Amino acid sequence: MSMRLRPIFARSPSFFSGFAPKLSVVTCFIEHKDSLLLLQRAPHSREGGKWCVPGGKVDTTEERAKAMSREIFEEVGWEISEELLNHHVTLFERIPQLGDYILEVFRADFAIRHDVIIDPSEHSDFKWAHKSGFPQENLMIGQAELYQEVYLS
Repeated sequence: MSMRLRPIFARSPSFFSGFAPKLSVVTCFIEHKDSLLLLQRAPHSREGGKWCVPGGKVDTTEERAKAMSREIFEEVGWEISEELLNHHVTLFERIPQLGDYILEVFRADFAIRHDVIIDPSEHSDFKWAHKSGFPQENLMIGQAELYQEVYLS
């Protein structure tokens, strides 16, 4: 049985000794009424079959909201104005055995549930999960902890 890697989140990089981020990542909790959009990773991808919220790497010259807008378009097919993205928090993340990351967390609330068009090279499915019943199993590394950080802290 493999041990589940648990990330550690902090609001300051000084929380960690020798914090050295590999890269910056954006993620967005897309909300519609009482539901959150979850995507299932394609079987051939890293953590294939696991569920996550939309997100991805920030290009070196990219601003965080622009990166998030781009990732949402790539992952669910929605063109979203950066003004609709609410930057929630910047977190500093350490995942044992994997490294350090800067994580920019956004929230976006939509009154209308748009059609989701997933890219099959990245995801195989999507679902809307009730906020209060956010799944705790079969999630990508850090998703359960991130949900707790955003909604329960």
